[in-house]
Amino acid sequence: MGRASSTARRLSDPGPAVAPAAPVSQPLEAPRPSDAELVGRARQGAAGVEAQLFSRLAPLVNRLVFSTLGPDAEHDDVVHDVFIRIFRSIAGLRDPDRLEPWAARVTLNTVRNEIRRRTLRRWVFWNAFEDPGPLKYVPDLEGRELLTHTHRVLAMLPPDERIVLSLRLFETETIEEIAALTACSHSTAKRRLRRAHLRFVRLAQRDPLLAAWVGGSQEQGENTDG
Repeated sequence: MGRASSTARRLSDPGPAVAPAAPVSQPLEAPRPSDAELVGRARQGAAGVEAQLFSRLAPLVNRLVFSTLGPDAEHDDVVHDVFIRIFRSIAGLRDPDRLEPWAARVTLNTVRNEIRRRTLRRWVFWNAFEDPGPLKYVPDLEGRELLTHTHRVLAMLPPDERIVLSLRLFETETIEEIAALTACSHSTAKRRLRRAHLRFVRLAQRDPLLAAWVGGSQEQGENTDG
């Protein structure tokens, strides 16, 4: 009984009070620098600024490269070339508050050079003058064959026409936005888009598989007001 009662007393005795642990303070995250601040750091050659630029611009650059080149084996190489151009020329950016629009133009110029250098491969869905909506992948074999034939026709388009058509189809950009991204006037962007549409239709009509797909879209392209 003595041993049992001693054990019971030890279990019932809470012992000395223990002070609650102090809350662990979380480190505060550094505020996100503005575009102008980031450009200023780049001009000063601040440590780590290239990583900051990449973190800020990579989503935009990757999206535009994919939109214009599609699922491409050299995607990462093109993105790498874009950032080399950005790092080398950012000191000359006139308006630091427009970092992302400037980076978008650098990206499209790099892609244009890439298109001129080799065959373009990307996925496109028609009609360019209707609301294209989100990009949709076609999983069936007939759809894949259609895309293969489409790639062959797209490779025949001049680079400037490929760019504006890709922006219209993949990015759902307006004529005004396309003009800003490609550094041309509204009328020039509209003219290039119309030419791209009509040229694609004419070429596609020679292909039995594509002819039915683009049927009627030539007239729509001629009548569009952008």
